[in-house]
Amino acid sequence: MDRDTAKKLIEIRNSFIMKHNRVVLEIFAPPKEKTLSYRYGLTNQQDNTVAFLYYGGAKQISEIAVYQKIDISNATKLANVLVAKGLCEKHKEKGKRAVFLSLTEEGKTVYEEIANINIDILMYHYNKRFSLDEQEKYYQLLESLNELSARLLVKDI
Repeated sequence: MDRDTAKKLIEIRNSFIMKHNRVVLEIFAPPKEKTLSYRYGLTNQQDNTVAFLYYGGAKQISEIAVYQKIDISNATKLANVLVAKGLCEKHKEKGKRAVFLSLTEEGKTVYEEIANINIDILMYHYNKRFSLDEQEKYYQLLESLNELSARLLVKDI
């Protein structure tokens, strides 16, 4: 691939990502006040951190900082807010100084409830706006992009 083709590929990819994100936000996102995250008083950053812990298990505060692209002191503040809301708990492993954050049972329940509602909302809007054939094509496109991304992440490129 030459430089011009690579540049064009990046432009197309970035354009797709921006358009896709806008479509998802404009068409499929419910009004803020109807989201469970809003009802539970979670910011996007808090909601994303709860999801990160739900799927990844206990994480060090430093790992949360890297994931959220914030410094350690802000990650600690974020963790403290989630602990105060009863969604997370802090703990240390024996002999280690690092503080870990994990979800409480309430945190797991809240995340599962949020995720289930989001799935219902997504299904409603997709079924309302797209035929089954269009849904299948969209799904296949996203699967292809996911596979391509995985291949691009291989270190031996």
